[in-house]
Amino acid sequence: MNMPDYRTLIGDMVPPPPFLHRNVTLNGMFFDADPQTLVGYISTTFNQFAGVDCEVLSNAVMLVTLYADEVRPTDARYDRRDGISEIDCGFWALVHCSRDGGSSGLFWTPLCLFVDSVFALVIGRELYGFPKMLGEIQPIKPPISADLSVEVRTDHFQRVGERDRMVRNTPLFAVVRDDSLTIPVENID
Repeated sequence: MNMPDYRTLIGDMVPPPPFLHRNVTLNGMFFDADPQTLVGYISTTFNQFAGVDCEVLSNAVMLVTLYADEVRPTDARYDRRDGISEIDCGFWALVHCSRDGGSSGLFWTPLCLFVDSVFALVIGRELYGFPKMLGEIQPIKPPISADLSVEVRTDHFQRVGERDRMVRNTPLFAVVRDDSLTIPVENID
């Protein structure tokens, strides 16, 4: 699938890709998800709005957290702008997608992505159409390391009484390392 040509608009704050990421830590893990929920989500999002036919290939969902000390555009028109730090935390599903009579392929499709800056939110949505939302993303055991523990807080509606809902900023999910689990590791030459 080809991306549309990038067009710069007057007053545009969004530089074109690619971007340079410096001093990056990338943590990832897989977990099982309900296959019917995944199929239902893909059917009502990508299949309905993107004009493609996507088939979920696995009930394993990949959770990836990216910590970048600096993200900066590589386009010369934006070389005077400073880079920013960025944290992304996202859920991805493996799918096979095809267009009517056209190309097909395997893709890791973003189900939901949380980012910590408006810049990352705008770029992800404007350039790539990713389902990004703002979140407060914090490693549970700072400093950032190979430990996968992370918590994401975001604004969402909570029920207050029988009929009313209020927007609250609370933890949406947390991934915590369980040190009681041990996995044998063998030395491989």
